[in-house]
Parts: sequence; C-alpha cells; structure tokens
Amino acid sequence: MDTLEDLKARLTAVIDGYKAYTQKNTNNSNNEAPVRASTNLSGSVGKGGSNNAADTKLIQNLLNKNGASPTLVVDGICGPKTIAAISKFQRTKVGFSDSLIEPNKNSWKLLNGKKQPTTTTVASTKLSSSVGVGGANKPQDVLLVKTLLNKFYKTFNLNDTATNTKVSPVTIVTIKKFQQEKVGLTNPDGRIDAGGNSWKVLNGETQLTAEAPLQTNNTSGYNAALGQELAKRARSVANSMRTVKRCYAGTCKAVNGFIGKPILYGMSAYMGARLLAAQPKLFKEISASPSKVRSLPVGTIVVWAPGGGPSKVHGHIMICLGGGQEASDHINSAYNWPGGRCRAFIPISKG
Repeated sequence: MDTLEDLKARLTAVIDGYKAYTQKNTNNSNNEAPVRASTNLSGSVGKGGSNNAADTKLIQNLLNKNGASPTLVVDGICGPKTIAAISKFQRTKVGFSDSLIEPNKNSWKLLNGKKQPTTTTVASTKLSSSVGVGGANKPQDVLLVKTLLNKFYKTFNLNDTATNTKVSPVTIVTIKKFQQEKVGLTNPDGRIDAGGNSWKVLNGETQLTAEAPLQTNNTSGYNAALGQELAKRARSVANSMRTVKRCYAGTCKAVNGFIGKPILYGMSAYMGARLLAAQPKLFKEISASPSKVRSLPVGTIVVWAPGGGPSKVHGHIMICLGGGQEASDHINSAYNWPGGRCRAFIPISKG
C-alpha cells in the first residue's frame, strides 16, 4: 500500500508534467504567425463563398465600420452572424441581397467605400408619364409598369437595380404583347401612356369583357337594308374561310369590310362587345335573351362572354343570318346557350 509520501510524489509529478505540456504549447503558438486581415478582397465571402480567413476578417472589419449590429467578432470565421450582417448591408445599401460579397462587384465596392450608394428607386403609385417607345421613361414609372406587367408575364427581375428602371427591347416586346393579348390592339405601339386605354387595362381600371349591362330593350332604329347587306357580306366571308375556332377573324373581316374601316380588332371574340359599344352611330345595343338569339333581326351581331360551351376562353361572336343560322368563319346553326351571357348589336348606319 502506497504511503502518504508516495501519493504526494505522484501528484507533484503530474502537476509538473502538466506545466511542462502547457508551456510547450504556449511557445509553439507564439511561433505561429497569426492570420491577419487582408487589405484587398481575394475571394468571395458569405453564403456559398470561398470564405478564406483573411478575406473574412477584412469583411467583418468593414461590416463593423458600416454599423453592423450586433458588432461582429473579427475571427475570420464566416458564420451565421457574418452572413446575416452581409445580407442586411446589401438590403440597405445595394438594393438586393444574395448574402455574398465578391471581388469587384457592387457589394464589395460599396462596402469598402470605392462606390457611393445610389438612391433606390421606388415605383410610382400612379403613372405620371409615358413608358415605352418614344416615352418619357421616368425610372419610377418604368418600375411601376414593369411591376404591373409582371402580374401577367413574370418577365422582369425587379430586384436587379441595374435594369429594373430602364426600358429595354424586352420591355417593348412585353408591352406590345400585353397590348395585343389584353387590350386588343391589332397594331400595338409599344407604349403605355398615362390615362390611355393600355394603362387603364394594365392597372385594372378597365376590363375588356362582354358583361356590361345592356343599354336598351327595343330594336327601334334597326336598318333592315343594312342588316341584309351585312348578313350577305358575312355569308360570303364565311364561305370563303370555312374554318373553325376563328370566329372573330371572320366577323372582323365582314364588319370592317361592311363599314369600310377597321372598327373591330384584337385577339379574342369577347373584345368585340366593347368595340361595338364604342360605335353608337353605327350600331345600337339591344337586349337579347341567350336562349332566343336565333330570333334576332338579320345582321345582328351577337357577342358571347367567355364561359361554358365553345366559348370557355375567348368567347364567341357571330352575325345573325336569319332562319336560325349564324356566320363567322363558317356558317352554322346559331349558337344558342341558355346559361350564357351575351350582348347584341343591330346595324343602324354606315356612318
């Protein structure tokens, strides 16, 4: 059995050994060169970056100088707090955030003072001037138009501050596409004007539908001779086309030829209702029961709203021929949908 003196001797040896071990490690660490912060960024720092220690220390120092809160420990380790500070700096100074500082990019230039931050453009809430071909193209208006167009087409990266306030060829193409598909313009001009129809449709002031209330319940003013003339032209167009699913093309050709100028245009049949209603000197709107359109006067133009039957997306448009027949891009029994919604227009003059 060990005596007390033996135990004391063993304990002393353990203590001396520990002291020698710690002294050795201290000496070794003093001989190692500490990692110093870079003076210039050599690689990316942040989420998914190369995150070398010297670059990370540099970024941490600069973030602290730019008011990082909480203040970062400058340890060369790119952890969650450093990444969060980078993201906050970018949102505040750059206008977007990808949580990554890269050499020679905007975030780095702004962080190290080589570039002054620009004022972030905020979209207008109301269009103040024209945007597009030949427009004033004010930055806040361009951003507003792009924001609204994105609701239809998802074309623009609104977070890209270098492009989101500028009009490019893609902007013009998108405006023209909108004007064709949503406004109904055959020859779009690629410009959104304050107070114009394209603007009203874009911001929701105007809806091109065939659902507006009917104006009158009688056929007074109906010109039977013009009705017969329009029906004859419609029959001729339908016989020459003999297609399907092109009802609006056939009706446009017949009506525009009858009037002698293009009053109907656009991509979808339902657009015809608003365009006809805009010509009160040429056509008069009358009430029409969806189940009784086959008894309407010859030459009456009937526009069906999108819904059931063959008019689910684009609606349907037709010219009554009498005898329960209709003409559009072909001749058929008149479309008669009791559950549908329609508007009817009789010819009263050729202007």
